[in-house]
Amino acid sequence: MVIARLVAAPLVTVALGMVLAKVGFHLPTVARVIVVLVAAMPVAIVCSVMAERYGGDTQLAAQGIFLTTLFSLFTVPAAVLSGFLNQAGASFQMATSSLFEYFRTVVS
Repeated sequence: MVIARLVAAPLVTVALGMVLAKVGFHLPTVARVIVVLVAAMPVAIVCSVMAERYGGDTQLAAQGIFLTTLFSLFTVPAAVLSGFLNQAGASFQMATSSLFEYFRTVVS
């Protein structure tokens, strides 16, 4: 479960992005970087709340939240530093400068 969430989900996202790019659907660089980073994030806390509310396995949900959060401390920086985002169409420097530029224009 943890590997599927932290490794397979971003890989599938990048693969899907490449397929879409081949058929002519292109996202801006910032959007591609954000989509890949969101796919690499750990399971949300709401997972446990939903499991409790609808009679699911809250222990399993809590373990999933804990493990994906713990391992994401390694997988998210590794994805960024290993050039994983290059597959999404952006270098780390380009991605951060684009994000900073975007936030600067939004704030001003």
